[in-house]
Amino acid sequence: MTPGKYWFEHGSARCSSSGVVLATMPVPCRRLLPLRVPLLLAGALLLVAPSAGAEPTATELAVARRLFREATQLEERQRWDLAAQKLREAIRIKETPGLRFHLAHCQENMGLLVEALVDYDRARELIASGMKAPDVEALLPEAERALAERVPTLIIAVPKNVRGMHIALDGREVASSVVGRPAPINPGAHRIVVRAPGYHDFVNEITMAEGERRVVTVQLAPTQQPPSPKADAREGSTATHRAPPKSERRIAPRTYVLFAETAVTAAGLGLGVTFAIAGSGADRRVKRAQAAVDRQSGRPGDAEVCVNATDLLLERCRDLDNALSDRKTYGTLSTAGFVAAGVGATAALATLLFWPSAEDEPVVTAGLFRNVLWIGAQGAF
Repeated sequence: MTPGKYWFEHGSARCSSSGVVLATMPVPCRRLLPLRVPLLLAGALLLVAPSAGAEPTATELAVARRLFREATQLEERQRWDLAAQKLREAIRIKETPGLRFHLAHCQENMGLLVEALVDYDRARELIASGMKAPDVEALLPEAERALAERVPTLIIAVPKNVRGMHIALDGREVASSVVGRPAPINPGAHRIVVRAPGYHDFVNEITMAEGERRVVTVQLAPTQQPPSPKADAREGSTATHRAPPKSERRIAPRTYVLFAETAVTAAGLGLGVTFAIAGSGADRRVKRAQAAVDRQSGRPGDAEVCVNATDLLLERCRDLDNALSDRKTYGTLSTAGFVAAGVGATAALATLLFWPSAEDEPVVTAGLFRNVLWIGAQGAF
C-alpha cells in the first residue's frame, strides 16, 4: 500500500510479507492530514524491520507494539512530549527507521528542531544499513527539506591568537570544531559565554527565530591594558610602566614581619597587664596573711616568728609563704610580658622606619599583549 490521504482498508488487518499482523485499521475509515497518514503507515512497518543487533524476544516485541500504539494515540491528541517518551522506550527495545521518523516528527512539533534533524538523519542511516522501510524512505526527503528551512543557524566568530578560550552555549561547552562554523540551533533564547585567561568574560544573550541565520562576533577585552607602542617609542628605551594594581600583587615580606612584630607586642602587653593584676591580688593576700600571723603570734614585725611556730600558727605562716611566692611569680611574669611588648614595639618601629614599603621597592614587570612585548621597571631608590 502506498502513502495517501485516506485509509482504504475498513477494519481489516495489515500483514507483512512474512504474514505477521502489523496493525489493525480504525473502524470506520476517516480522513487524516496528508502527513499523519504516511506516519501511521510508516509505523506499520517499524516493528518488523530487520535489526543488526540481537533480536528482541516475542514479549519485548509485544511491549514495543503496545508502546507504539500508545504513542500514535498520543500524537492524535497532540501530546507530543508523552508520545516521544513512548517512542524512545520502544526504540530501546528495537530501533527502526519508522520509530526514528515518528520521534523526529514529535520533536519537530515540540520545537526541538535540532533533535528532530538528528533523528531524521538516523532514520536515513538505518535505511542505508539495509533496513526495509519504503514508506519512511519516501517521506524522508520532503520532511528533511521542510525541517532544514525552519532550523536556525548560529556562527560564533572568535578572535584569533587568543589561547585557552572556553566557549559555552546555554551552560554546555562548545567543541572547538564547531566554533566559527554554521551550527544548527533550536529557536528561542540562548546564552553565550566566552572565557579566556587575561580577558574579561564575554556574555551575550540572544533569541533565535525559526529559519534565522546569525553571526555572533566575540570581542574580548583584556583585564590589563598593555602600554601604547607609540608612547614607549616617544619616551625612549627607558620608558616605564605602571606597577600592577595592589589587588594583583603578592603580600610583601615586610608586611609579614610587621604582622609578627605587632602580634608579639600585643601578646607581651596582654601578659604583662594580666600578671600585673594577678600580682596586685597576691600582694593583698600577703598583707592579710601577715596581719593574721601578727595577731596570732602577738609579735608584730618579728621575722623569726614562723621559724619555731606552733601548730596553730603554722597554718597562718603557710598562707603567708604561698602569698609571697605567688606575688614573686606574678611579678616576674608581668615584667617579662612588658619587656616582650617593648621589644616587639621597638622592632615594628624600626621596620617602619628602615624597611622600604612595597610602593618604594623596584617593580619589574613584563607581558605580551596582542603581539606587543613590553618590559619596564618602576620604583624609588
